[in-house]
Amino acid sequence: MGWEARGLFVLLLRIVDRAGVLSLPSSDPKVLAAMLRAPPRVVRAALKTWLDLGMVAVDHPPTSDDLRSTSDDLRSTSDDLRSTSDDHRRLIVINFLKAQESRTSDKERQRKSRELARSLSRSVTRRHTASRSVTPRVDESRVDESRVDESRREEEAPPDGRRSLSDRLCKSFLDLTGSKYGFAGAKDGQALKRLLALGGHDEIDAAWRRALQSKSFPTVRTIAELSSAWNHYAIDGPVRPRPKSVEEQEAEYRKIMGIPT
Repeated sequence: MGWEARGLFVLLLRIVDRAGVLSLPSSDPKVLAAMLRAPPRVVRAALKTWLDLGMVAVDHPPTSDDLRSTSDDLRSTSDDLRSTSDDHRRLIVINFLKAQESRTSDKERQRKSRELARSLSRSVTRRHTASRSVTPRVDESRVDESRVDESRREEEAPPDGRRSLSDRLCKSFLDLTGSKYGFAGAKDGQALKRLLALGGHDEIDAAWRRALQSKSFPTVRTIAELSSAWNHYAIDGPVRPRPKSVEEQEAEYRKIMGIPT
């Protein structure tokens, strides 16, 4: 039995009465199609399948003399809704009452439920294949990576005294190198904790500036490296500022003299 007949039979079971009988005002298959809300061609093919398999039977409305007839007699009355001249018909679902009155144990219901779930799972697994013609999906809700990096740095920024020291060292790095410092998360956070245990903010910033301007070994370009080379750069003495470029000197002169740029 095809999928169309199976699907329509489920719809038929929903509209029959408690005795499994559906009264049809006309023998035209279009009437049954309208009641099932399906195309007449599909309903006509499904009805033929049901009749051939003995799932349904078509009968006249019962009279006083016909009340003693059995379902076996009804099954052989017609092979189609147009089998006789009378327009009024009844569509009877065979074994409907027997199926409704039968009892199934909890164990049996659970077994059938597991079998159905297993069969559906295997069917989905077999049929799940990637389509080559599918256009790659563009994720419109994708977050800007730069914003993610900024938020990550904010989350990884050291708390309390380490935060203010981190801001000061980043500013010194920008002043001396002209570039923003890339905070290394937990690694630099732990280094700040060790540095605070060795000196104050001014002392650490002075050692940081000396290390950045030094051309001798060990080379220091990160806060973690400053923590490792602290003994080398933690010395007293003035910090030599970075020599100003010609452009910076000219801009400072114009500012002092009030000359517009």
